[in-house]
Amino acid sequence: MRTPGRYSASLRRASLLGLLLAALPPGMGGQEVSLSGQIRPRLETRTAPVGPSYELTTMRLRIRVEAHPEPPVRIVAEFQDVRTWGEERSTLADFSADNLDLHQGFFEVTLSERWSARIGRQEIAFGGERLIGAVGWAQQGRSFDAVRTTLRIPDLTIDVFRAQLSEEAVDGGEDSALLGVYAVASRGSHNLDTFGFLLQSRPADTRQWTTGLRAHGRLGALAYRVEGAAQVGRRSGERARGWMFGMRLGHALPQPFGDLSLWYDHLSGDAAPDDGTVRTFETLFATNHKFYGFADLFLNIPRDTGGRGLRDLALKWRFDGPAGMSIGADLHAFRLAEGSGLETGRLAEELDITLAHGINDALRMTGGLSYVWGRRGLAEIGRDAGRYTFTYLMTSVVF
Repeated sequence: MRTPGRYSASLRRASLLGLLLAALPPGMGGQEVSLSGQIRPRLETRTAPVGPSYELTTMRLRIRVEAHPEPPVRIVAEFQDVRTWGEERSTLADFSADNLDLHQGFFEVTLSERWSARIGRQEIAFGGERLIGAVGWAQQGRSFDAVRTTLRIPDLTIDVFRAQLSEEAVDGGEDSALLGVYAVASRGSHNLDTFGFLLQSRPADTRQWTTGLRAHGRLGALAYRVEGAAQVGRRSGERARGWMFGMRLGHALPQPFGDLSLWYDHLSGDAAPDDGTVRTFETLFATNHKFYGFADLFLNIPRDTGGRGLRDLALKWRFDGPAGMSIGADLHAFRLAEGSGLETGRLAEELDITLAHGINDALRMTGGLSYVWGRRGLAEIGRDAGRYTFTYLMTSVVF
């Protein structure tokens, strides 16, 4: 039986959402109010060399209410429900609304064309989401409880933010925060990003700086991206000394053969984890699904590579056809960055094939197949070597 407290809590959540939706008619109270949203079911199947395979359907529903009560104030409230089909055996017996969450809830003040500030729960994504991203692929996505201010001047944008990751006063546990500055300078078709992030946590004894550069743009028909970052400070009581390097070169093939690009990423690893210095690069709050294969074997770095870092060489092809059709094929070769003491640093090769069709502005369908050849190196770091497959069919409807 549900307790009265939990029942009352779910009623309060439902009542809050109902009140927001009731306020939607534009012009009510002199305010400009708009409603938008998304529903996105995704059928997934996974097989692995060891353990059971599975097939399931997940779904995300988002409702976004945006209000402009008076200039220069903007308010956004975005609710979402994320679930796996069949997890509630009987909806008649569920009063908790435990899948309902606040994805974003903030107000923004824009005092001029150059300066704005945003306070509340919000998505934060910088650059290509290499280190901080919203993880749009995941049904739940990522958002932060944060304060962010943005300065925009000709050819330069600077963001400064502070996000509270956990609060000791809530449960007596860890108190952690992420602070940072991200600047983008533009000149023609060239851009240079500079950034610095501070991750601090107590009592875990973490005070780690991540700083770097990212250059991206076009040189004629050649698209390029070159980036690097270093990590120093302390991570969980140990001295941190990690680094990463990434590059991308892309070129349009003669029509109608699409675009071809070459990617290379190198994340430093640590072959001596007990010497008091951690040399593995940590990808912080990245959208790793975009970079290290769609089968998601390497979502959590350094955990998923045994702390030995990662090298990824990838060849990617994409073709945008008529009527909103597109097809892509990515081939990855994954290796450990630090293979000392192991028989091999060869982890896996992966092929990702993606098909998408934008039927209209509201409806888009995407399907994909990923096939992974897991090698001996996976077993040497405590993972399962062998064949992995991942397939999905996803429908996205927006309004």
